[in-house]
Amino acid sequence: WDSCENRQKVEAMIANDARTVFFMIYQFVVGSLPMDFNALAHRGMARQNDSASETVCAISNPRKPRIQWPMNKAGRKNIPCLAEAMITAGQVLRIFCRYMFDITTKPDNGNEIHWKRSTLEPIRTTSASLAIIASTFCLFSQESQPSRNPDDGHRYLKEYWNRPEKYLEDQAWYMLDIADRVFTANPPSTQVSLEREVAFLMLDAVLHEPDPIHNPAVLDFLARRTQQVIEDLDKPLKDKKSLRVYKIYNCGLIFRTRDVTVAVDLNGRNGTLIPDGLMSKIVDKIDILFLTHDHGDHVDSHVRDLCHKRNVPIYATEEIFRQDDQVRHVRPENLWAFEVNLSSGKLVVNVLPGHQDKVQNNIWVVTLPNGKVICAMGDQWLTDGSDLAMIKEAGKLLPQIDVLAMDCWIHDFEEHLAALSPKLLISQHEDEIGAHGIDHREAFWMTLYKNDKIYHFDVPYVLMGWGEWYDCK
Repeated sequence: WDSCENRQKVEAMIANDARTVFFMIYQFVVGSLPMDFNALAHRGMARQNDSASETVCAISNPRKPRIQWPMNKAGRKNIPCLAEAMITAGQVLRIFCRYMFDITTKPDNGNEIHWKRSTLEPIRTTSASLAIIASTFCLFSQESQPSRNPDDGHRYLKEYWNRPEKYLEDQAWYMLDIADRVFTANPPSTQVSLEREVAFLMLDAVLHEPDPIHNPAVLDFLARRTQQVIEDLDKPLKDKKSLRVYKIYNCGLIFRTRDVTVAVDLNGRNGTLIPDGLMSKIVDKIDILFLTHDHGDHVDSHVRDLCHKRNVPIYATEEIFRQDDQVRHVRPENLWAFEVNLSSGKLVVNVLPGHQDKVQNNIWVVTLPNGKVICAMGDQWLTDGSDLAMIKEAGKLLPQIDVLAMDCWIHDFEEHLAALSPKLLISQHEDEIGAHGIDHREAFWMTLYKNDKIYHFDVPYVLMGWGEWYDCK
């Protein structure tokens, strides 16, 4: 340190930065002046008047193991990083400790210089004291919520050059964080608000990248949304006539009343999309599982095993888990009805033998103990009209359907809807990322566009993202 040629310059810059930081803390505590972090940053850059070098400083992040921030030649961090870090107490202490005690630079000669506590004792003492004061004020003056953004104070940085995959990953963190907050603040309804429509567009953008199933931001988003469902399942429903519909992922739905909880096509892609630990908590809450057809985005062997361990009955077509005697295989030639007696009540089940091309696809129509009737269509798809004729005839015999869950891309959409005439439509199968390519990963914007501009129907419909629920009146 004593032999460093730029010692005076570096000391002056550290002191100057310290004054800038203290000024920002003063503004934040007093709250009398608006804080313009970008303006402060621009003034700081103009004052320094040198370009960022390859020098970096590593700052830990609770969501990601390591992130690198650029520094200029004098070893200064970008001011937006410091300013935005002051939002929570933990970030204040972390940034100050890192900033004052253990800075690493690469001068032009390539040697590394480490500034220790003794060198910066006066600044260290003052900054630590002010950091503690600001931290205490933060804790007692506002609700502390850790940021879900990828990196606080994040801007377009040189590290993205020639690394598009990193750019898309960090962009996904940012966009999915906004979508999560919008969905939380704006629950599903039969009228899609502009805020929800924008959030759906953000989901579409992220989930239509080439490989979203391996994007950690996507997995984190789905896990957080799933956790919210689990927490709500722990809360009792008071109204006996109530019916709450949860959308987990894709066509994985849960229909819940005060007395019984029915799941359909519960799927976490064998633990790769929804970890088994989370899925087991969902299985703990259900009384029965219905599977519509033997496709990997609807049938999950891990879910099957969890149900067996908890003695949750599974009803499926003959093609699903064909060799598993614990699965109740049902595949009639025509409309057929039977009863299921659960400890929580009796279900009356009507099943229609549909198809997705050549694959068996059971359409389950279930009357719940409180009288509510639900219908899960699965991936019903047959273009020759034979199944549609069967469904039209069955619709005359079925009870009034309260909630119909139907694919957004079903063939003869309006005809199927008219044949079953439900009180409410739940759209499903948007943005399935496990098995469908980009060209067959139907987007939420497509559902919104078709329902608004192409289809003509009077049935109210609800569009839900992952980890959302809706109370049917």
